[in-house]
Amino acid sequence: MIRLLESKDIDSIIKIENDTLFESLGFDMLNDIISNPIMKAFVYENNDKVLGYISISFDGIVLEILNFCVDKLNQGLGIGKRLLNYAIMDSYKNNCKSVILEVRESNINAIKLYESFGFKRIHIRKNYYKNLENALVYEKKLYDFNEVLDIELNHNAKKIITDDYIKYYDEYQFDKYYHNYYSIKNEDILNELIELNKDKPFFCFEYDKLIKNNESYELDINILMASFIKAININTKIPNNVYKVDESNKDIAFELLFNDSIEYGFEFARRDSLVLVNNCINGITNGFLIIENGKALGFINVHHKNDIIELDHLFILEEYRNMGYGSKLVKYVLNYFSNLGSNIVILIADEMDSPKDMYKKWGFIEIKKTYFYRRGN
Repeated sequence: MIRLLESKDIDSIIKIENDTLFESLGFDMLNDIISNPIMKAFVYENNDKVLGYISISFDGIVLEILNFCVDKLNQGLGIGKRLLNYAIMDSYKNNCKSVILEVRESNINAIKLYESFGFKRIHIRKNYYKNLENALVYEKKLYDFNEVLDIELNHNAKKIITDDYIKYYDEYQFDKYYHNYYSIKNEDILNELIELNKDKPFFCFEYDKLIKNNESYELDINILMASFIKAININTKIPNNVYKVDESNKDIAFELLFNDSIEYGFEFARRDSLVLVNNCINGITNGFLIIENGKALGFINVHHKNDIIELDHLFILEEYRNMGYGSKLVKYVLNYFSNLGSNIVILIADEMDSPKDMYKKWGFIEIKKTYFYRRGN
């Protein structure tokens, strides 16, 4: 379990620091972190024993890692990855733009970890440590995840931007909720929009806060989850039966997607499947199929920009669920994009669905919630 540093942990942390880093921040500074508004420390605890910790400072733009260590007897178990991932994602949700740290030139394992997370060496500080060892300065730039979330929506839907809201509308997929809605910036405008759209077949809006309304709406609570790809732990081998959607398999992909959405009507399923397949073939997004004995069992759509990927539209045929195919598909995609230089993976999970618990076990961390309200159809 990862949690915030408490006073009771300080003695254990000092011992781990001295054993692994050969020096400690000291009791006074560690104690000050607990109440300091721009500093934090997270500990990794197992069976009431502290096995590692990471301390940081964050000024609202740049995150600096101060000290980061794992007990010698518990190194190599993935604890360091989880701590580093957690600390950075905690600031990422608060619009952190970059992360900076120093590491001993001789600490090869730590250097490999940082570089696997996409950190780049930017400077050397000569004779920095007490034993005159050099410090290597590393930096990781963090891009805005919203740019990835909007890729497919911006391609297929038009938008009107005002000071109070953004209106998305898709003239082709006019009956698809998530392509035809208002993203609310100012709650005061909501009643006006409700009145304006009262005669429309449906009315949808998204807001970062829970809103009480007089009308009856279906509510989706969407959780944005994120992680460094190298921190994800999926207990399965990379499969060899996953294929990127292209001209050679577009008919199989269309049939699979069409059957998945036919419950919403023939025309909706036809349009939605056609758009998804065409976006994959035209390079707007990246679709992948898992195929066994000539039959497509599942699909995942991936949005990609800078070094971030978003996993979207993951599904497995009902009769093949809970058999590991979803894990295999995700494992393949993460490895594929990691090899292309991607570092961070994000996804949207429904708070009411069980997959979010699986994502947390894999290592995904909750970044924020949004509330999506639907009326009609």
